[in-house]
Amino acid sequence: MRPGDDSSKPISTAQVLAELTDIRAEMRQDLAALGDELAGLRRHMNDRFATIQSELLHRLGGLPPEVIN
Repeated sequence: MRPGDDSSKPISTAQVLAELTDIRAEMRQDLAALGDELAGLRRHMNDRFATIQSELLHRLGGLPPEVIN
C-alpha cells in the first residue's frame, strides 16, 4: 500500500523497486550537482583569497618579508 494514498490498491514489488531506482538516480544527480557547486565555490574562494593576499602584499610592500610572514 502506498502511504498517504486513499486507495487501498497494493503496489507491486516491481513498482517499488522502480521507484527506488528513480530515487537513487535523482540522489546521485543531486549529489553530483552539489559537488560541482562546492568545487565552483572553492575556486571562487581561492581566487578571492589570492586577490586579497596580493592587495595586502602590495600595500605592505615596504615591510621586510619576515614581518609579512
